[in-house]
Amino acid sequence: MKIAIIHDLAEIIVGDLTPEDGVPEDEKHKLEDNGMRQLLRALPDKQLQLELYNLWRDYEERECPESKLVKDIDKYELLLQAFEYE
Repeated sequence: MKIAIIHDLAEIIVGDLTPEDGVPEDEKHKLEDNGMRQLLRALPDKQLQLELYNLWRDYEERECPESKLVKDIDKYELLLQAFEYE
């Protein structure tokens, strides 16, 4: 549940970058990583900062089953939006 809640937080700082924006994938990841770190620095609890950052990294790397599920749900939600806007 935590991954689902925080997976797009970096977009608060960076925006929702798409391939059409012309930002190389490695640059996008760097921007999002910096954005996430910037947001988490505002939390007073260092342990919570680390926990949330690690959960976010899990989502980005998609190595655990939970992160794969959240990514699939995120893609599904994007498809639903596309049909809605069509």
